[in-house]
Amino acid sequence: MGYGDMKLISNTKKLLNSYNSIVASCENIKDEIDNMEYTGLKISKIDGMPYNVTTSSGTEIEALIMIAKKEKLKTILNKNKTTIRIINRALGALPEKEKNIIIGYYIKNNTWDEIGIIVSHTPRHCLRLRDSALEKITIAIYGQLKGDG
Repeated sequence: MGYGDMKLISNTKKLLNSYNSIVASCENIKDEIDNMEYTGLKISKIDGMPYNVTTSSGTEIEALIMIAKKEKLKTILNKNKTTIRIINRALGALPEKEKNIIIGYYIKNNTWDEIGIIVSHTPRHCLRLRDSALEKITIAIYGQLKGDG
């Protein structure tokens, strides 16, 4: 396995280690978007039609900044949701034992002894299965490894 493959596997490990943080980020961003208010806009009705009684350009700028911030948060949220779907799809392609090992180690932060008990293997064998699973997940996320041909 060459340097390029090792780099991709390293990136996969980082992604798996970040899984819980990405999920938490999605929830926090959703809350932030839900709690955003356009406090500077004062809307009134004239003859039943909405009318912006504030003519200050500062208020308009404030509203535009708020809209831009909300759109940026939505973009980040969509990117994070996509990342979670990609990871979940890659995990779903693994055999059950390998999936349990990856989830146990990278997502649940179990020790190798705990993982060994869960999958009925020695911790050393779990490490070997993890290495195999990481290659499969890396292929699922990034495509074929260079060493694969």
